[in-house]
Amino acid sequence: IRFTREAVELRDERPALLYDACLDDFERGSSIEKDDAFFEALKAGIVPLLRRIQSEGKPIRTDFLSRSVPIPDQEAISRWIVESEGIRMPAFSLSTTEHPFTTHFGPKDVRIATHYHENNYVSNLFSMLHEGGHALFMQNEPAEFVDALVFDHMTNGMHECASRFFENSIGRSRGFIRFAFPTVQRFSRGVFDDISEQEFYEAVNVAEPGLIRTEADELTYSLHICVRYELEKALINGEIGVDDIPALWNGKYRDYLGVEVPDDGRGCLQDVHWTDSFGYFPSYALGSAYGAQILASMNREFDVDAAVAEGRL
Repeated sequence: IRFTREAVELRDERPALLYDACLDDFERGSSIEKDDAFFEALKAGIVPLLRRIQSEGKPIRTDFLSRSVPIPDQEAISRWIVESEGIRMPAFSLSTTEHPFTTHFGPKDVRIATHYHENNYVSNLFSMLHEGGHALFMQNEPAEFVDALVFDHMTNGMHECASRFFENSIGRSRGFIRFAFPTVQRFSRGVFDDISEQEFYEAVNVAEPGLIRTEADELTYSLHICVRYELEKALINGEIGVDDIPALWNGKYRDYLGVEVPDDGRGCLQDVHWTDSFGYFPSYALGSAYGAQILASMNREFDVDAAVAEGRL
């Protein structure tokens, strides 16, 4: 935190509010003013809708999502997912980690690291769709960008757009579930044979507040990002200190998501991002918004869901 502030203060041109520089580093042209308006609009739409779902929504069966699926079977479908997305497999590798991520050494060497939970099959399923979006972004930048050593420098919001688009706009769509569910049943060796395609589709789209950002549903996810944005903005601008974070975090989770945080491991220490960068988190919510607009444009030209249902990812 101290070095982030010092680095911004050393710049020849620096804004009055240090966090404005952090935002612009990750999303050119972004600012506190713009992001405040963006997140306020999101909260105004999402929080009341979430409360309405909690009070009026129909019960969705999700108990089967915690059934045990052996790790080797999960790894097999991981590779099927990225192949289906269009990843060039000779330029790809897959490994495991605590917190899923994608990295690369150029478009011919892209590496995904995922995390397998034996009793949470869909966690890896959607992590792979998400990280596969990043990998596609990395494998398909123009050759002239690579030659000039300026690859991977489009805004982080566009990078997260690719990942969030495949994870949610595509991955949770009815078309993708229709395409993927028979393979899910086959690779899980009968674990989901008694579950219908409709039950699986509803379960992976359930809107339900929780503690963990990477496990959040499509609706509540941006509230997790909003909490982080508001806290790191105040932190970098010197309005709060490190010791203030846990209580403020817990209060915002209570106010926005209606959940009680039991400990810091499932609270403010769950992400690695604050160990090396500030200003990145808004990229996830911005990327989701970009993806929604891209999907709307695509649907004006062709039936996206029908193409996905046929496996034409």
